Amino acid sequence: MNQLRTIAIAAMALVFMANSDCSNKQFSTDPPFEIDAPYMQKWMAGVEEGGSGVNLVIPMTNMEAGVKIDSVYFRGRQLELATKPGNDMLYVAYWTDLKKPDMTMSDEEGGEYGNPVPVIKSKYKLKDNEAVIQYQYGGKTYYTKLADIAERPQLNYPSAPKPDGGY
Repeated sequence: MNQLRTIAIAAMALVFMANSDCSNKQFSTDPPFEIDAPYMQKWMAGVEEGGSGVNLVIPMTNMEAGVKIDSVYFRGRQLELATKPGNDMLYVAYWTDLKKPDMTMSDEEGGEYGNPVPVIKSKYKLKDNEAVIQYQYGGKTYYTKLADIAERPQLNYPSAPKPDGGY
C-alpha cells in the first residue's frame, strides 16, 4: 500500500512537471543568430515627470532568414524587443520605471487597507544582468539566455530650460 502511494505521488509530480509553463521551454544553445556585446544602461530624466528606466541593447549579427525576434524577459518583466530605426541588427528593449502610486501609511489596524499590492510575475528566475530572448524560427518558439550583460554608466538627461532662459 505504501509503495502504491509513493508511485502515485511520483506519477502526479511527473504530470505537473510536464504541464508546467517553464518545463517545456528549453533554452536554445545554438540560436540562428549571434549576439555581440549586449549592454544595459539606466537613464533618468532631468524633470520628475520625465521618469527613469533602463534600456537593454542587444546587437545581433549573422541572423538567418525567417527569424523573428519577439521579446525579452528582463528584471521580472517581459519587454518588446524592437529594432532601432536605421539599424535592423540592433535590438532595443525600453523599460520605464512605473510611477509609484500614493500609499497610506498607518499604525492603525486596517489603516493601510486599499494600498496596491505589488505584483511581480516572471517565467524565469534571472539575475539583474541576465535576460531571456524569445524568438520564432521555422514556425516554432525558442528561447535563448543571455548572461553577464554589461552595465554602462547611467545617462542623466538635463532638465528643461526655464522660460526665462536660465537653469
